[in-house]
Amino acid sequence: MNPFTNLQPGEQVLRKERIHAGIFVIPVLTLCAELVLALPLAFIFSIFNGMLKGLTPSNPPAAADFLVFLCVMVLLVPVLGVFLVTLLVYLKSEITLTNKRLMYSTGFLVREAGELPLQNVEAMFIQEPIIGRIFGFGTVLVSGVGGVRFPLRFIGKPHVFYAVLQRAVADAKASSRSVAHPVASIPDDLRYMPKI
Repeated sequence: MNPFTNLQPGEQVLRKERIHAGIFVIPVLTLCAELVLALPLAFIFSIFNGMLKGLTPSNPPAAADFLVFLCVMVLLVPVLGVFLVTLLVYLKSEITLTNKRLMYSTGFLVREAGELPLQNVEAMFIQEPIIGRIFGFGTVLVSGVGGVRFPLRFIGKPHVFYAVLQRAVADAKASSRSVAHPVASIPDDLRYMPKI
């Protein structure tokens, strides 16, 4: 749920983004790597189990089965924990762009949330790692007044979000410049001159 549900008067939501499912790439690749590493271990344990069964044919040992179970748990539990945390981050993160501000709320264990008025945006950058280019996600780095940086990571189609953000910032800055400020009348110099 987005904590930024209160919109200002005249504020319209231009785009809502969830982080891309590419956030699961690293946990899935880690799981695949661990399964590849587990195959030789499973082979070694099956040979070890066969040797133990050969020594005690009437009573198969439970120690070998327990050892296999323990090794599988040691390999899989951390990866499943990381996958669960990644799923919670995916479900709890949201980025909202309105015609006046950029609001974001990301993370689960370490939560980052904030908003940036579009008039305070100084620069925007796109960062796409190789894996992001393959799967269609990247980071849009927004730089605000004073050099504060807001990295919006794992955004799907970052070029589209970048274009919408760029247009919204230009519109926000143009509308702030076009607001007519009443010009105070220039005082007459005679009012301030001493009378003789």
